[in-house]
Parts: sequence; structure tokens; C-alpha cells
Amino acid sequence: MKMQTIAEGIETADQARILNDLGVDQGQGYYVAKPLEPEEFCMQVRKQALK
Repeated sequence: MKMQTIAEGIETADQARILNDLGVDQGQGYYVAKPLEPEEFCMQVRKQALK
């Protein structure tokens, strides 16, 4: 079906490892990054674009 899976709410390294072992393609949650205010998010995106 050529679909990707995205896990939400990843909070620990164990959860991330298990999801990776299960073949989950992408994930988000406190383990990956804390929630950001819009201004802080934009600043992080700009920093990444400069790399």
C-alpha cells in the first residue's frame, strides 16, 4: 500500500526502540522534542536550514 506510519506521544527511549523495531517510520513526542512556541519553532527551522 506504500503507506508510512507515524507514532505520537513517544516519551521514553524504550518506546522509541520498540517502535523502531516494529518498523514505525516516524515519531514525535517529549522524547524527540519538547513542545515549542511558534517563534522558537521558526528559529529552530532556520538553524537547521543553515546546516
